[in-house]
Amino acid sequence: MMKPALIAAILLAASVPAHADVRVSFSDPSKFSDASYIDRRTPKTGSGALRQIEAYLVRLGDQYLAPGQRAEIEILNVDLAGEYRPWLRGGFDDVRIVDDITPPSIKVRYRLLERGRVVLAGEERVTDMNYLWGGYRSSSDSLSHEKTMLRTWFRKRFLNRIPPRA
Repeated sequence: MMKPALIAAILLAASVPAHADVRVSFSDPSKFSDASYIDRRTPKTGSGALRQIEAYLVRLGDQYLAPGQRAEIEILNVDLAGEYRPWLRGGFDDVRIVDDITPPSIKVRYRLLERGRVVLAGEERVTDMNYLWGGYRSSSDSLSHEKTMLRTWFRKRFLNRIPPRA
């Protein structure tokens, strides 16, 4: 016969998720800054930018969140690094031209929960004005600037709990 304290401990352990959990949603992507480009299928990855962003945020959760934590991230706008310049024809209309005046920017609303209780919440525009100064970026990853920016933001907010600037 099991003791009541042991049964309670087993039930408590079963109620806490074994893995961190990240839930990503997109608020009206058709109105995003780069709406006409963000969900194109890229030749190298075969998936659109939104799916890549979602998968990357989930992977960051696996890396940085503790068991029992859940991050809920709603993407409110995506403005990719660089810009498409329609006057560049001849096979270059799918190329984003990056320069120091077109940084990546993603507007997010988020909550961090621990065992079902909200411990952190906010809404902010995540950007990296110095995205071209950050060292090596993979030329094979079309979202390398956005991913670097998101990793920095994710670690600040959810791992180190550094609040956004006012």
